[in-house]
Amino acid sequence: GSSWSSATYGGPYARSDCTNQGTYYTGGSWTNAVYSNTESQVTGSGNAKFGGMGSDGYNHFRVCEGQSATFSCQGGRLLHLGGCWYGSPSNDPGYGVCPHPAKRHCDAVTGNCVGYLQGQCQNKASCTITFTNANMGGDPCPNVYKFGAAALKCISN
Repeated sequence: GSSWSSATYGGPYARSDCTNQGTYYTGGSWTNAVYSNTESQVTGSGNAKFGGMGSDGYNHFRVCEGQSATFSCQGGRLLHLGGCWYGSPSNDPGYGVCPHPAKRHCDAVTGNCVGYLQGQCQNKASCTITFTNANMGGDPCPNVYKFGAAALKCISN
């Protein structure tokens, strides 16, 4: 069955730029899907994997290394970033969404994730981002296949 559990966004890998309390979807599967049932809901497309909406209204997404995803808001609302990171922590609920032979645990997180997503997405109706070593400010885990995490919500303009 499916279950919901509370967690600090980023779990043990939380940094000062990623400390929002939220609720992770831990049951079922991370999917490519469009959800638009609440005002704060972000539509993720492309390679965005949606993992659920937290009690704080932030939508939790995962995107595999080298892949792009588009995030958008409806009804004149704008994107607001709650936090992000880039790495490969094996205890993250989304760890299984990016299978790859070079994937293994690595909890290193680059420092430019928030700056990159803020520049691309903050206070915009939509944005497209790509989780790459270059965009994240370096490779936190050489020779490890990584993924990015983003918490976004739509806010009134």
